[in-house]
Amino acid sequence: MGVYVGICLALVFLYLFLSRLAPVRVGDGSEYYAMYLAWRDTLRPWMNPASFASYQQLYSEHGIADLVTIDWLQTAFPALQLGDMADFNHFWFYSFLAFLVSKTVSVTGLVLVPHQAFLALHWLLLCITGITAYRLYGKRGIGVFAVLTFFSPMLWFTDKVHTEVLTYCLTLMGIMFVFSRLYLAAALVIGIAATQNPSFALVAFIPFAYRFVLLRTQRFTFFEVCLVVATAFAVLAHPVYYFLRFGVVTPQLLAGGASLGSNLSTFYIWIIDPDLGLLPNWPVGVFFILTAMALVKWAKPEVGEGGNRAFYVFLAAFFLINFYAHSSTINLNSAGTPGVARYSLWYLPAFFPVVYFVARCLPFGRWATALWTLVLLALGVYGIQQNDPVKPEQYSSPSWLSSVIQTNVPGLYYPPAEVFTERYSGYGEAIKVLKPRAVLGPDCHKLFVFAGQRERMVTAPSSCALDLTKLENLVGTDFGNVTEDQYVHLSQAQLDATAFIMAPGTYQVGTSGNGTPVIGEGWFAIEPWGRWSSADATLVLPCNRAQPYAGKESIDLVLQVEKFADQPVKIRQGENILFDGPVPADNSIPITVKVDSCKTSMLTLNLHVEDAKSALERGVSEDPRTLGVGLRGVEVLR
Repeated sequence: MGVYVGICLALVFLYLFLSRLAPVRVGDGSEYYAMYLAWRDTLRPWMNPASFASYQQLYSEHGIADLVTIDWLQTAFPALQLGDMADFNHFWFYSFLAFLVSKTVSVTGLVLVPHQAFLALHWLLLCITGITAYRLYGKRGIGVFAVLTFFSPMLWFTDKVHTEVLTYCLTLMGIMFVFSRLYLAAALVIGIAATQNPSFALVAFIPFAYRFVLLRTQRFTFFEVCLVVATAFAVLAHPVYYFLRFGVVTPQLLAGGASLGSNLSTFYIWIIDPDLGLLPNWPVGVFFILTAMALVKWAKPEVGEGGNRAFYVFLAAFFLINFYAHSSTINLNSAGTPGVARYSLWYLPAFFPVVYFVARCLPFGRWATALWTLVLLALGVYGIQQNDPVKPEQYSSPSWLSSVIQTNVPGLYYPPAEVFTERYSGYGEAIKVLKPRAVLGPDCHKLFVFAGQRERMVTAPSSCALDLTKLENLVGTDFGNVTEDQYVHLSQAQLDATAFIMAPGTYQVGTSGNGTPVIGEGWFAIEPWGRWSSADATLVLPCNRAQPYAGKESIDLVLQVEKFADQPVKIRQGENILFDGPVPADNSIPITVKVDSCKTSMLTLNLHVEDAKSALERGVSEDPRTLGVGLRGVEVLR
């Protein structure tokens, strides 16, 4: 009992910290908040005028950043509206559990606001999972649970109102139960996960069948009969609800969001894609896999791998079913994540036997164990920093590994078109609306070209120093008649012909401008008027023999800017301060850049805005981005 209390207390301290963080809506979070309010105020799983009014009040309080507007919420799924009632593309059970927790707590006189109710639910789920791990596998089980939960991308989701914590906890318990041959318990918890993700119903069927086939000689106890009935109810809840209301077994088939098997050819991305995949974004997991591979040869015979043949058949089916389910999504590079795709986290519990195998083999020897532990802690700390819940969602920029591959060895991996174009265009998901002709990768040669009727627009990294107008003309001439989406390779001669020549004149950096090549790091997505910087950002100027200023000592520029607040802006080139002070009244910052006869191929200017804050922090809007200064364009003086 003392260990159980210790687990819960440790998680209490975690959630006391998380509860102090500013709530931010990610992904489909607005829907879950809204369904919670529907249960709280009307005791109904669907929305009606009263629950929409409650959501509007929640939105108006500005307590949760980045909530979608009530207008968006009311019109997002027209196919799921019945009169003045509305359902969403996502099931209500997760919100219902938060409501139950809140209702239970209210008996003590405490009143939880919606976000707190979900945090309390997450705490309870993690407590139950941690206790289950200890109950089944002792202290090693607790260690495995801690590694999987806190040394992985799951840490980021611990305070996010999204179903990841629910799915993770239920599937991890299910896998542990199958590992221990508690088949009906496994079927129940995985069946509960199926309320939010119907494909888990197929996964739950496997341990359910195991009890009837592998343990057929054992008589059913009354408790097992209860488990059978509860599993049936859990598995049927989602399809029966939507069938009775809309005549379909899952809303995605009616309101959009899924196309069965449409991306089956790229099933592997959820595991190995450098941007989306679990393993490239979970170094601790890779470390455990490598350790397990080494230990298979040297582990003591009595330690064994654990599990039996039925368990590994179940695990294989778990992967195959989820691969097919995820191949049906029409949005691979989905939002509401710290970078890695949230679908990839479905596979995280499946690595339980690997981590547990290593834990059973410990210690390896005095010095080997000490060295191994140091490496684990170093990777764990790195993972915590990468998945700090404070960090904003990020799915529009490449991961460091993806950037390394696409910059240095682009032929090693060709990502799905959606991932490559959204991560490397600089526009994120907006690239779909813009319908560009092509997107150039960071190596400046690998180009993804779209087929069909498209706009002329071609995007290219500023580091390539290319004239986008020339590049658009080249792509239109050489690849304008491609019949299918494809990757192509630009030759050096083609790049030389489209080089960016920064002659005297003005270069706008907005959507239709020609100044994109001057944008370095630290800038937010392109907007029609220009771009906002973060607190720290860089500008880059090409410096090669083709530039008009190549043989000069300096060049005079004027930055056309927009200030977000009155904080001073500092611009420097190396150690030289080019500007330091408030933005002038005419929103123009004149600077003189040292060229030094172009001894380096790229000139870099560093912008720093002291005490930069977000519009949310300043009470201006719900925008959580920490804004520095806005850049409209760069004028090169004669």
